[in-house]
Amino acid sequence: FQIAVPMRTILFVDPPAFCTTVEQLVAPALRSRPLAVAPPGAERGTILALSHEAELAGVRRGMATRLARKLCRDLVLVPPNPRLYARASRALDEVLRIYAPVIEPRWYGHAFLDISGTERLFGPAVDVAERIRREARERLRLPLLVGVAGNKLVSEAATRVGRKGGEAE
Repeated sequence: FQIAVPMRTILFVDPPAFCTTVEQLVAPALRSRPLAVAPPGAERGTILALSHEAELAGVRRGMATRLARKLCRDLVLVPPNPRLYARASRALDEVLRIYAPVIEPRWYGHAFLDISGTERLFGPAVDVAERIRREARERLRLPLLVGVAGNKLVSEAATRVGRKGGEAE
C-alpha cells in the first residue's frame, strides 16, 4: 500500500541589494555609485545594506561605517527608509500574488512562494519564475533572482548559485 504524496514546488524570490536598488530607483543620481544604507551620523554604526558597487569596493554588510568609508572614499551613505522599502515590497507582492496562492514573506522583497498545483494554470515552474522576473523588471524596474525547487532550503540555495553566476538582470 502506497500513499501518493504530491510534489511541492517552491520559489524563492530574492531581489539582490533590495534596499539600495530601491534607493537608486527613487534617486537616479545614486545609480552606479557605491551606496550603503546605515544609521545617520553614527561612525560606529554598521552597514545595513549595500549596492553591488560598494561590495566590489570591499564594503560588507555589518561592517563599521568608519571602516567602510576608509575602504571606499566615494561611498554614499543613506539613512534607512523602512516606509520606502515596505512600499516597494508591497508593489512586488502584487506581482507575486498573480502566480502564487501561498506567499511567505521573509524580508523586504524576499519571499517564498508555494506554487504547487498551479501548473495547469501557469505552466512549468521554471516558466513561472521567468515570468515573475520579467514582470518585476518591466513593471517595477527591479532585478530578481528566483530559485525553483521542491523545498524552501534548496530554492533559497538556488538563488545564491544564481547570484554567484551573475544571473540577475
